[in-house]
Amino acid sequence: VSALTLLPCNAALSSELWEAIRTLPYLERYWLYAELHWKVYAQHPQLVLERAQVKEEMRKLLKGMTKENVTKKRRAVGKLSHANPILVVEVMLDQIQEYESMIEVCREGLGYFSSLSLDVLSFMVVEELGGSLMIDKPMLQDDCANLSRWLLNLSTFVSDVYLKHPRTEMKALLQHVFNRLNKDSFAELLLLRDLVWKMAGIKYDASTVSHEEIASRAGGERLRLTNENPWPVEVLFEQGNAEMGRGGGAAKIKQYFNGTKERREASEALLDALESSNLLVPLLLSIGQQTWGSMFTKEAAKMERVKYSSWLHRQCQETLLVYADFIARRLPLEKLEKLMPSPTDLVQKLQLDPSIALFVLRPLLRREGGDKPAVIDLHKHAKDLLIALPNPPKVSSTSLYSSFWSLQLNDIWVPTDAYDSHIQRLKKALKDLEDTDRVDPKAKDKDIRKWREGIKNDLEKLEGELKKQLECKKQVEVLLEKEKGGWSPVNAKSFPLFMLQNCILPRCVLSAEDAVYCAKFLQVLQSLRTPKVSTILIYNLVVTSVGPMVFSRTEHEAKHLGKFLADTLQVLNEWARNETLFKKECKDTPGFMNIQGAKGSSKDTPLSMQQYTACNRNWHKQLSKAFCNCLDSDEGTEVHNALTMLSELVGTAFPIHDAYHSDVKAHVAKLCEKDHAFGNSITVMAKSIIARLSQCEDAMLKLSLKTKKVENKAEGSEKGESKSEKKVEGKRVKEEEDKGGGKDKGG
Repeated sequence: VSALTLLPCNAALSSELWEAIRTLPYLERYWLYAELHWKVYAQHPQLVLERAQVKEEMRKLLKGMTKENVTKKRRAVGKLSHANPILVVEVMLDQIQEYESMIEVCREGLGYFSSLSLDVLSFMVVEELGGSLMIDKPMLQDDCANLSRWLLNLSTFVSDVYLKHPRTEMKALLQHVFNRLNKDSFAELLLLRDLVWKMAGIKYDASTVSHEEIASRAGGERLRLTNENPWPVEVLFEQGNAEMGRGGGAAKIKQYFNGTKERREASEALLDALESSNLLVPLLLSIGQQTWGSMFTKEAAKMERVKYSSWLHRQCQETLLVYADFIARRLPLEKLEKLMPSPTDLVQKLQLDPSIALFVLRPLLRREGGDKPAVIDLHKHAKDLLIALPNPPKVSSTSLYSSFWSLQLNDIWVPTDAYDSHIQRLKKALKDLEDTDRVDPKAKDKDIRKWREGIKNDLEKLEGELKKQLECKKQVEVLLEKEKGGWSPVNAKSFPLFMLQNCILPRCVLSAEDAVYCAKFLQVLQSLRTPKVSTILIYNLVVTSVGPMVFSRTEHEAKHLGKFLADTLQVLNEWARNETLFKKECKDTPGFMNIQGAKGSSKDTPLSMQQYTACNRNWHKQLSKAFCNCLDSDEGTEVHNALTMLSELVGTAFPIHDAYHSDVKAHVAKLCEKDHAFGNSITVMAKSIIARLSQCEDAMLKLSLKTKKVENKAEGSEKGESKSEKKVEGKRVKEEEDKGGGKDKGG
């Protein structure tokens, strides 16, 4: 390898050398590269001169390269890399980390790299991240909440390279990420997320997830693929660009087919690298352990900043969602079953939180309707999982617990609107293709036939999947109808707390998809009319627990919690607004029995429409108080989380009454001023929410004067009680101080 650096450019010699060392393990090959990089180049005067000349020439090449001329100049880069791949890659990586604009240029510049040069590139990437020298670079910016620019640029470049050249050595990079994760370094997880995103097309960002993305996740694999990589039917008829010499519809559709094939091959290469390095499941479980343990690491204790702890948790949680989704969609269940431990072992031996353990096992817990049993029967492990909790519940229902954690969103909800939207879009494209005069003139007849066949194929698959999803939902409903007899708890009053602590709260904060699932499951629980299960008490506990939950959540967890609360309140508001719907879905059901017992009524009295309307109004009143208290807090985290939740609620579910609207708006308006100590991000969020509150102001329900007087009177009595309690407490403290002072004086 050392002798190659002084020879003239010879691509054939580089290929021969690669054939000689390619069978060596990557650690031995990397040792050769490291010797050359750190020792040999500095020992011999000829090599010192060669290194200086090659670096200078490479810098000049990169300085003159742009997006427009990179295809012409990349030959020179490839020629230079055949003899000195380490030096060429070193200069290239330095430029990438410094300038974001160089990422695309350098990626295209790899077009004539040999297999040896690409292998050297994989080695240099690990070296830049620390590698064998374990060089500590600043991974975070000064705010401790954003990754450094050099790491973002490097991650983008590396993921693009592996997408274009998927057979390049990848095991070393994955092993480095795993090793750093076990040493409580979480910044490198960005590389894993970007690899899964670029190579498999799977991405999740809690801050930008939309309703369309959630709906696609609730469908089958074909709907998800259609949403992630939609057929470019809109470009079929682009003629203007083609006539001007640019890429028309035909060129763009060719790019679509090439991109689809590229991602399929890259996804297989990534899965193969994970399996061959024996990191597929260990990496998943390590991320799961760190998701809940990240806030107790040495780095978190050293920083002593809430924002930094939140960042650590977010890195692990986002990576866990993306990586677990990749495994569930790409790895066959038979292989996953052999690799994964049992639920009890995950919780008791590996110390995973039960919600995380059941999340990573979800593909094996899922039942395909009523036809096929689950690979792992959770009913056999539910009791052990509940006993393993720090505070095992005294009142529980193992059958309901198993059913809740075994199901997914697409088992209880089919996004028919999303299916219909994509189906109509493809049908329109088929109809438009009949008018061949509008099609790109550069498209040949065989191209048009190929497009038509591709659209028809996708259309048939979507329609077939929709029918399958609807049938599966019916089978699940039949299955739940059979199982609901075992859900009934012994103590109906204590059961809502068990449901909230062990089912709803742990799952709804995992992802936006799980937040919607929890809201939908409560609707299913009500529609099944399960005996002794009071859904009204569960809803009441959910609403009244919002205040304490705001402070103890990270930003993304608060967003997911807000999504769950928004979907739940929409259902509750609709029942309060529509008496016909209330009578159909709620009246005379076990879930809406007046368990507390109204005056002169027994405990079995059904809740009337008037009582429920008053209850719903009281929930909104309590939510208004909770959010106002959080917005008045001195803790920036609590204020930020309250605004995050309000961003999900305002305009859809809360507030809906004029009095509570004005209260929330007044408290948010205080944060729009610049004299608070919470930073500019709070001000921007507050202004956004104020604008949305102003838009929905005219749609608010007007509370009657009588209702307002009753509420004001109740608030006054509460304040009077608190003042009297404070006076009594102050008097008692003063008496104790006087007694203590007398004793001291006498002594």
